[in-house]
Amino acid sequence: MNGDPLPKNLCFMDQLMFLALRNLYASYRSGKVDRESGHDEKIRLIYRYQEANKDFESFRYNTQRMSEFFKKVEIVCSDYQKNRTLENADRIIDAIYNLERRDDHQ
Repeated sequence: MNGDPLPKNLCFMDQLMFLALRNLYASYRSGKVDRESGHDEKIRLIYRYQEANKDFESFRYNTQRMSEFFKKVEIVCSDYQKNRTLENADRIIDAIYNLERRDDHQ
């Protein structure tokens, strides 16, 4: 990494990591950072980069699950509004609490 330009098509997190490493290597080459300090800083950057990526993937996964949840609840609530039956009310509870009901109430 010798002052290379920022590659195209990198995600935001990868852009930040590239720029941080480019700056670190430039600081090392200019003598502002010694080898040991540079190594320690690089390890910290990599650790935080990995943690941020895990956090982002967790956020993406949870957002997808919440979206699926609200779609499911919306469908059963719409059915209940059209046809107010105990079965449709049970479907709302099932959707919210993710239950598998037996047909005990008949």
